[in-house]
Amino acid sequence: MNHVRVATYDVRQGLVAQVAELVQSPGGMVEEFRAQPGFRAYSMLEIDPVTYISLSIWETHEEAENAVGAAATWAATHLGSRIHRTENLVGDALFWDGAAADSDTATSSSDAGSAKVNHVRYATFEVTDGVVAQVAEAVSTPGGMREIWRNQPGFRAYSLIEVDPITFISLSVWDSHDAAELAVRQGAEWVATHLNDRIHRTSNFVGDALFWEGVGAASAS
Repeated sequence: MNHVRVATYDVRQGLVAQVAELVQSPGGMVEEFRAQPGFRAYSMLEIDPVTYISLSIWETHEEAENAVGAAATWAATHLGSRIHRTENLVGDALFWDGAAADSDTATSSSDAGSAKVNHVRYATFEVTDGVVAQVAEAVSTPGGMREIWRNQPGFRAYSLIEVDPITFISLSVWDSHDAAELAVRQGAEWVATHLNDRIHRTSNFVGDALFWEGVGAASAS
């Protein structure tokens, strides 16, 4: 099982690229995360000119929790008032289909411009207490979201990440922005048909990875 730390940030207009450059520079967040035990992957996803998501994947829940403090300290020191964190979650992947990035797509701070960019659909949901496991079972059945997305052009990875008994994250990775946008519509239609009033989506983003450091999660079920 992989464990994920994901945070959403607001930034001053037009500063997302500048933040990405800083986190990849010597002494930046990329370097700090790579030095931590249990590190698997780190990405920064640009949502729009004033919003980005910081996504990191770890081998244990405790290591993902430690990433929260490490990121907060680094951001306070190096970015100051340029960014404001609006959401911060740590969760445990109930399954991974595919890999968030592999040797064809993963980039590092030394070759960030040389590899294909991944595109991510990220949504958080609130559910009736204790229903997260039911949702994971439903999306895994024949005709479920896992099967639908695996058969879509551009599919790379899909995970359902439990944050707590009433919150989960749906994360899928695609080869194009259009494919990620299509996943938003497909996800909404499938949820409305199969899960009805058991869940309520609280946020929904499509973002473009400015870099992938590491290879993400191995294929798992």
